[in-house]
Amino acid sequence: MRPLLSFIIQYWHRPGPLHTICARLQHPSLEVLVHADSNSSADRAAFANVTSSFSNVRIISSANLHEIRGYNKAAAAARGWLLGFSQDDRLPPRTTAWVRSVLSVFRQMPARFAMLGLFRGSQRMLTSKARHRDNIGACGDHGDLGDARRWETKSTLDHGDIPLVMVPWLNLGPLIVKRAAFEGLGGFNTSYSQPGNLGIGFDNEFTARVWVSGRMAALACPSALTAFRNGCGGKGTTANMRQRVKRWRRAKQNEDAFSKEYLSRSARIEAQAAAAQGLLSANSTLVRSLRLLFPGCISCSTARWDAAAQDEFFGPVPTECLRVTARPGSICSGR
Repeated sequence: MRPLLSFIIQYWHRPGPLHTICARLQHPSLEVLVHADSNSSADRAAFANVTSSFSNVRIISSANLHEIRGYNKAAAAARGWLLGFSQDDRLPPRTTAWVRSVLSVFRQMPARFAMLGLFRGSQRMLTSKARHRDNIGACGDHGDLGDARRWETKSTLDHGDIPLVMVPWLNLGPLIVKRAAFEGLGGFNTSYSQPGNLGIGFDNEFTARVWVSGRMAALACPSALTAFRNGCGGKGTTANMRQRVKRWRRAKQNEDAFSKEYLSRSARIEAQAAAAQGLLSANSTLVRSLRLLFPGCISCSTARWDAAAQDEFFGPVPTECLRVTARPGSICSGR
């Protein structure tokens, strides 16, 4: 049976959590594509383990392409009409009920709806204090399991008790995109990094192109059913000062490019998203259906959310997520 959703995982030297991640992606409508950007003996053992354990897992091998080109390469090999983009530190929910919710959203939303975020977004496009203040979602973000377990200040429940918010700015991951839209827009913008270098903001740039093309994008509320846990196994791009400086420089370069491209259009795109949200809010039948698809949404602005509450929301942290995988360098250039 042809899969409906091709779920792509960008992988780099993180063998520990891979089996658990793939085990939580066992659903008849899913295929799992692991874009293998590294090929150590530990990596190869992890790949053999998951492909022998799960019939829906395929390995797409590369050599240090990094995220942007890796996602584009894996998407070209995908068979589903939806593409999911995630990372090797994102732990899926404990059940696969989220798959039905995601498929139902794309079936029920207007034909122009092309993209759904399950992590974080903003109703502001450009980098600014205002945009960060208006970040929404990520209420299911466990931080980096050592990053003070931070939570964003708002969730989609702060926006009219509707579990979807139309946004012009989305963070990966996961991101779920109609395959036809992804291919029609040319995939992720490879100018946002050179091979082997991290790419920051390519997800935001793609969201902008979705709106410019006349399509729509939304963020789902942080629901216990759909929230992916972030930071499983530790982070590489913020592991030390050298990597943080590299990340900051790449972020600044890409933010400047993004602003140059979209500054003059940002107000119009933000207005498009607001108008789409107004139409969604007025459709009471659709809103009722969406509430059934995303039960148990958390409002970050009101919820008390300490480590114990997060573990209750997600379940206990798997041991492999607490263990920082030994990695040769980082996810950054030079690694």
